[in-house]
Amino acid sequence: MEENLFPIAKKQESALVEIESARAVQEVQAAMIIAKKFPRDQHLAFDKIMEACKRKSLAETATYVYPRGGKKVTGPSIRLAEVLAQNWGNMQFGVRELSQENGWSEVESFAWDVETNTRQVKNFKVPHVRHTKQGSNALTDPRDIYEYVASQGARRLRACILGVIPGDIVDEAVKACGETLEGAGGKPIEDLVRSMLSKFKEIGITQKMVEDRLQHKTSAMVRTQIVELGQIYNSINDGMSKKEDWFGSNAADPVKIDTSGFDAKLKKRKNTDRLDEFIKVTANANGIKEDELKVSAMEDFDGFWKSYLSWKDTKTKPEKESSKNDLSADTLKLIMDCINKDKKSWEQAVKQEGDVDSEEQFDKVAAVFQETVENK
Repeated sequence: MEENLFPIAKKQESALVEIESARAVQEVQAAMIIAKKFPRDQHLAFDKIMEACKRKSLAETATYVYPRGGKKVTGPSIRLAEVLAQNWGNMQFGVRELSQENGWSEVESFAWDVETNTRQVKNFKVPHVRHTKQGSNALTDPRDIYEYVASQGARRLRACILGVIPGDIVDEAVKACGETLEGAGGKPIEDLVRSMLSKFKEIGITQKMVEDRLQHKTSAMVRTQIVELGQIYNSINDGMSKKEDWFGSNAADPVKIDTSGFDAKLKKRKNTDRLDEFIKVTANANGIKEDELKVSAMEDFDGFWKSYLSWKDTKTKPEKESSKNDLSADTLKLIMDCINKDKKSWEQAVKQEGDVDSEEQFDKVAAVFQETVENK
């Protein structure tokens, strides 16, 4: 007869499972009770959704579009779905990874209207493999796996939320976001085009590829075309479609800037405590990315380093001399006269002068006096 060597461990595990189950049941009951006690005001919820759709930052990411059977399919994005759920109220939604083993993740996306007890759940499995035009790549880095699983879960979550919230509310929200983008009083169209091209460049789509799709120069774009390109960008960025679906097989992969040479040079240098700040300020001033500045700096690294040290010196020097610079010339002269004539009477002389009219200013005078005495 085999003896159970771990009876206590099994009992503890069983107890933990029971406690967790009881806690989950209590959370569900509490949520339903609160939802019944404080039901949503549908008119107020609708007004809050419409108000949110007036925000340009939301409107730009509110919809997506992808090709299907020679036609364009458009709809609300996960970002808009989240805003709908948040403002509709009395809802719980999210993505859970139930298990992860043997190169697969079992995932659950759900949306639950606690007030009406309407629930949408989608369980699915995600292989740890990313499929590209060049072939399939197995994912081994935990961060890559997490991001890929989260992306797949977000797509199902969108469908769950839209399956719970009334369709007419969703349609009105999409319409309101379109009106926000097309409405007057926004940025000049030239700025919108420039911003859109910058976003596309980050995912490997050039201005020429955009112009080939439009059949004209980007300088001739109208606002409706910017809205459509925004939907395409959201679709690609959210994984709903691929670059090749819209811009052909010439769509390039995002350009990765190699800064390893800069990093190697930096290891031999000291006084790098404010280098990141200098790089950020300089890159913004020149309208380029920080990595692009690092590559450019490699052409004359010594000159770049001298510029950094000079900039750093101008930032730190005023802080060291601030106590002196805050005092007037007459006060500094008075201090030196006191030092040269009678050190013991300097306090009385400063007070009589009347230049020191606050305790804080007097403390500065005292600090400068003490520093000067020590230097002498």
